[in-house]
This record gives sequence, C-alpha cells and structure tokens, in this order.
Amino acid sequence: MIAGTQVYLRAAFVGAVIVTLTPTAVQAEATCQRWDVSGAWTVVQDNGGHANIVVTQGDTVITGEARSPSYASIGNFDGTLTGSDIRFTIYWNQLRDDSYDAKSDIGDYVGTISPTGRITGTTTKQGHPETHASWYSSRAMGCAHWMASAPASPPPAVPAKPAIVLGRVKPPVGATPVRPMTICERAEDAALRNSPTYEELKRQCLAQQ
Repeated sequence: MIAGTQVYLRAAFVGAVIVTLTPTAVQAEATCQRWDVSGAWTVVQDNGGHANIVVTQGDTVITGEARSPSYASIGNFDGTLTGSDIRFTIYWNQLRDDSYDAKSDIGDYVGTISPTGRITGTTTKQGHPETHASWYSSRAMGCAHWMASAPASPPPAVPAKPAIVLGRVKPPVGATPVRPMTICERAEDAALRNSPTYEELKRQCLAQQ
C-alpha cells in the first residue's frame, strides 16, 4: 500500500504542475493591449527620492495626486498612457525646506511598461535638464485587456512536380506516325550493320515471298 500511495502522490504532483503551468503558457502567447495603471503606487527614484501617487485612468489620459516627504503640500499630475509608453508631469507646489530658492518644482517622467507589468524610466526637472534620475514603479501593473498573438503564417505551398510516366515516348502532337519496318527491311538493315541476325531475318523475308 505504501508503494501504491507513493505512485499516486507522484502522479498527483505532476498533474498539479501541469495545471499550474497552463495559464502561464497561454498568457505567454498573448500581449497586453491595455495596461491598468490606476490606483496607488510609488515612483521610486535611484537618487533616493520617491513620490506616492494615486492614479485615475481614462482612455489614454491619466491624472492624480502625489505626495512626497520632500514637499509640504500635495502635488498633482497629468499625463498619457499609450500602449506600453507612459508620460506624466508632477507639479509640486511648496517645498518643505524654505531655504531652497524655488518654491515649486515640476518633474517630467517618461517610462515603459515591460511585459511583466513593471514600469522603468527616467525623470527630469523642468528647466534643469542636468537634474535627472532613473525611476521604477513599486509594483507591477495589471492588464485590463489581453490580445492573443496572431498565429504564424504557414509556409508557402510548394507546387507538386508532375508525375513522370515511364515507358515509350509519345510523339509530339501533329507528328506523322512512323511506319514499322517490314521483315525484309529489317534484314536489309541488319546486312548493312553486319548484324548476326541477318541470316534469320533473311530466311523470314524469303518465307514471306
């Protein structure tokens, strides 16, 4: 009974693996036609800065609010999402550090959504292109609409070669049929070629006369 139980458990494990892999295999054959970036997530910059944003998503327009420890007030942003390309601008109203010359900042963000849903990109401070950083999203985005990939086109059909009929070659259309040689003509031909069949053909020719 123990051996039978081990076989049953092993089969059940293999079946579970197949069931688990099936959705992934199906999903790998599709691409996301419309990403869902709505909700709360964080823009994490490689220079230590970050912004917690809440996104409201329309057809291609995105808007929302942003909060950051570096700013005293809530910022707002707007942008676009086209396919896997995302662009938005955050408008910060008031810095926490009053000693900073500017009382407001504007940051431009561009990014690309990978097939796994993670966004990566770069950000630049408006008016100061020397101030820039790389950024990524704190979470992977979901897909609102999957689109199945188009099946691969079959290779062009190779025309079949015409069948070759073995045997006697047919005369061309319209050609005059060749008359078969008589026994006497064959005997004359054999004599000209010094063929050993001459005597027999000659005998047959004389027999017909």
